[in-house]
Amino acid sequence: MLVEKEFLIFVIMNGETLSIKNMVCQRCISAVETILAAQDIKAEKVSLGEIILPKPLSPKDKQQLAEKLEKTGFEILDNKEQALVSSIKNLLIDLIHHQDLSDFHQNPSDYLSQKLHKDYNYLSKLFSE
Repeated sequence: MLVEKEFLIFVIMNGETLSIKNMVCQRCISAVETILAAQDIKAEKVSLGEIILPKPLSPKDKQQLAEKLEKTGFEILDNKEQALVSSIKNLLIDLIHHQDLSDFHQNPSDYLSQKLHKDYNYLSKLFSE
C-alpha cells in the first residue's frame, strides 16, 4: 500500500490530476475511460471523481476533453473547493454502495477526515455551503 501511495504522489507531482463532477458509479468510470481513449489521452488511473494523468494536458487538449465530458454529463472542476465537495460525495457514495458496511467500524466524519486529510469541521462547513 505504501508503494502505491508513493507512486501516486510521484504521478501527481509530475502529471496532472483532474477532478470530475458527476462520476458516481463504475459505468461513469467506463464512460470517462472511453472518452479518454477517443481523445488518445493516457491516464494512470481513473476513479470516482478523478483522473490521474502522467503529464499535464495542453490547454487545447484540456478544453477538448472538457467539451467531450460535458456532452456526457461530466464536468472538470477547476475550483479546489468544488473538487473537495465532489470528493466528499464520491467517498460517501463509495462507502454506501461499494463497501461492506457490516465491517465498517469508523465514524463517517473520521473516515472523511482521514481520507481527505482535512479537519472535519472544515469539510462539513464547505459541504454545507
